[in-house]
Amino acid sequence: MKSKPIYTITAIATGGKAPKTRCFGFYHQKSDALEAVKENRYNLHEYLYSFLVIEEFYEGIHSFPEKEIWFKWNMKKWTSCDKPKWSNHVVCWALG
Repeated sequence: MKSKPIYTITAIATGGKAPKTRCFGFYHQKSDALEAVKENRYNLHEYLYSFLVIEEFYEGIHSFPEKEIWFKWNMKKWTSCDKPKWSNHVVCWALG
């Protein structure tokens, strides 16, 4: 039986040689994580980050996310987007 998932929220800054990341935290409910992004709770943008990813993780060692939900900063709010091509080779943004 699978454990209950957590939904991590990780911000990603691009523009340097390698992306810079910060995991802001997690929620037990996907709806709470989505609401935090929608509200830009506690300023997830921080005038630095251009992408956010919510990852769904289950308990375990070397756990890989089951799902990813991506967002891009559009100068006023976070909007849904496809996974950027530059990130296709990367998983586990929050726990990596």
